Amino acid sequence: MTYPPDFVKIDLTPEEWREIWEYTKAFLPASWVEKHDDGSFGHEIIDKDGHSSNFKGMLGECVLGKLEGKTVHQILDERPIRESDPGWDIIIGGLKYDIKLLKSIKHPTLKFRYNIRKKLIDQKKGNDGYIWISMIRWPQRSELPWYWLVVGWMLKEEFLEKADFHRKGDLSVTGNKFVYKNATYDITVRKLHPYKDIPR
Repeated sequence: MTYPPDFVKIDLTPEEWREIWEYTKAFLPASWVEKHDDGSFGHEIIDKDGHSSNFKGMLGECVLGKLEGKTVHQILDERPIRESDPGWDIIIGGLKYDIKLLKSIKHPTLKFRYNIRKKLIDQKKGNDGYIWISMIRWPQRSELPWYWLVVGWMLKEEFLEKADFHRKGDLSVTGNKFVYKNATYDITVRKLHPYKDIPR
């Protein structure tokens, strides 16, 4: 079980943010994804802040790589150019992890639920597990208003055992009237493992 004191906070500098932004525009534009990708990225979605799903994914890769001791420039330089998503983002202790990033205005609590669509799991991507990161807005900060919390991790087999499964059309168990649009697995933060305990 992970607890809020176990969450690992990461910041990016404005220069690192811009470098990731420029990389995404150059090598992972929506037009390329739609034409060449095998469907792993899904449809490009632009949120109300103007952030594409690919950009947010790259942010997740870079902040975790930075936590693991690499520079953002090194992470981007080593990344295969215009390659379809292999299903994992980082290797730690010889295991391949898919990073799942959630953008939020709230600090995660133990009741927060993180989800993965069943379709993505059924694709049998080459990952051994998942690492969940929350991208959170700083209050009253404009230049770089986001910071990241590495919330926890879990290997795929354990995730499938402990996650709750929801069919398309099911109501959320949280009581907030949310309806699942796809068959989805989700799990509460309290069930995840602390990042400090990830196998190395």
